[in-house]
Amino acid sequence: MKVNPEQLVDRLENLAGQFCAALLFGPDHGLISETLARSVAAVAGNPADPFLIAEITPAQLKSDEALLSDELRALPMLGTRKIIVIRQATDAIFKVVEAALGIPDTPNFLLVEAGELPPRSKLRKAFESAKSAGAVGCYADDHHKLEQLVHQVTQLRGVRIEPEAVRELLSRLGNDRMISRGEIEKLALYAGDGGEIKVDEVIAVVGNNAALSIDHVIFDTGDGNIPAADQALSQALINGVTPVQILRALQMHFQRLHVVANELQRGTPLDAAMSRLRPPVFFKVKSRFQRQCRQWSMDQLTSAMSLVLEAESQCKQTGTPVAAICQRTVLRLATAARRHAKERA
Repeated sequence: MKVNPEQLVDRLENLAGQFCAALLFGPDHGLISETLARSVAAVAGNPADPFLIAEITPAQLKSDEALLSDELRALPMLGTRKIIVIRQATDAIFKVVEAALGIPDTPNFLLVEAGELPPRSKLRKAFESAKSAGAVGCYADDHHKLEQLVHQVTQLRGVRIEPEAVRELLSRLGNDRMISRGEIEKLALYAGDGGEIKVDEVIAVVGNNAALSIDHVIFDTGDGNIPAADQALSQALINGVTPVQILRALQMHFQRLHVVANELQRGTPLDAAMSRLRPPVFFKVKSRFQRQCRQWSMDQLTSAMSLVLEAESQCKQTGTPVAAICQRTVLRLATAARRHAKERA
């Protein structure tokens, strides 16, 4: 069955006898590591009892195929069950794991950690089809999940955070759960017990990362600043942002501009039209957003969104140089923005 990371920990704590194994996979290595640590703690305690943890490598399984089934059947010396962990798993151990999933009423829990696995992966399919096991996809946090994480950590640490500080923090967090949690923990530690986190503290403590790099790309592009947009794109790619992430951020940005442009056509004042956007425009880029609202017409924004969609479609074609497609799209949009600015001057 498919299970999300939060459901996995809940099942480990409340459905011990009905849930025997899980596979952690996906592109967010930080979330995988965090979920693995929480799963181990749910079974072996925190700090973990070393007698309740058994780690098996894929190489050991290759040389001894009975090792996994023996560990799953072995009763722990202390406690009710132990957790067997396999790291860096691939489809190469599929047969051994499939056989282990078929063992009835195992007293112990199997946790398999893998990286990104395609839907056709045999290992992933085995966990998705098992009734008493779960395939746990670990994907990058979206805006809503990141905001939940911010409030979860700050409440746990007994600190308050003002709404403006939340927005600034979300603009600076990337898409890796472990890095994001570390930044929030650092900020809470800086505020101290019972303290309050304000925008200035966020700016002072939390470093710029991939998400902030994306902001530079989209606003420099929308402004028509070609050299700055090209430089921001290069820096974003160095920071680990993927071309598709950048294209989707551009699409969202132009969609927001389009929403405001539509309201302006209806006679709504600019400030009132912008106030309806969710999430709201961050105050530091408000003047730039306003300028772009005046700079781009409805038809021009529609063309820009079509261009970005076409570019993302091209990125999904096998063998396509995605970075080059993204760069070409950014430069075309920035060139169009500069031309629009001259026309309206």
